Amino acid sequence: MSELKSYVDNLFKKYEKSNQVNELREEILINLEAKKEDLIKQGVDEKIAIEQSKKSIISVDNLIEGNKLVAIDKLKIECLQWSLIYLIVTWIITIPIGIFNTGFVISFLLIASIVIIGITYIMTLKRGRILHISKNRYVNYFVLKKVKNLIWILWLLFIVLSILTTTAVYFGSNMWFSRPIKIDGPYAFGLILIRYLMPFLTVIIPLFYNKFFILINKYEVGEKNED
Repeated sequence: MSELKSYVDNLFKKYEKSNQVNELREEILINLEAKKEDLIKQGVDEKIAIEQSKKSIISVDNLIEGNKLVAIDKLKIECLQWSLIYLIVTWIITIPIGIFNTGFVISFLLIASIVIIGITYIMTLKRGRILHISKNRYVNYFVLKKVKNLIWILWLLFIVLSILTTTAVYFGSNMWFSRPIKIDGPYAFGLILIRYLMPFLTVIIPLFYNKFFILINKYEVGEKNED
């Protein structure tokens, strides 16, 4: 394997193989090989020609279709803000069900998450103000869109399975033996209702990712701002 081919392969190592990536890889390799040959014809030593060819392209991030350069530190800060908002809203929703053991546990976990993310947010914000650094990174918009769609599909499957499981646990034997369904009082009804509704609280996960997807566009920056 030639040194330039190895170099080009290394530039693309973080990208999955696709027709677009393969074509771009071949095009860049051809251009670098041509540049090397031109330099050699001009009397430049081969090793120096190879190094100069390498320096002519040090990254392919801006050439990959769907890549966006974003202010990653600002993006992280706002993502932490929105995660706090979603968690706080979810916690408020769960307050009325605190009288049930399950509701108490979930409320406790939500509060713990709020505290942890709140501390992380404050520390991240403080660090950014002290260092005055805003790093930029490339993210692939198309890949993130696929992930977003996958998260929604998985969430819907989770909800369907949760409903089926809860129904089987509470009413499976009644339906199997064609017996009438009986609920022993308001408290029992509340427990069953909670078991049905609790899985829907996880909607904050796809909703948060939706917000993250939108923020990618908000914090897109020009290449000239790249660190």
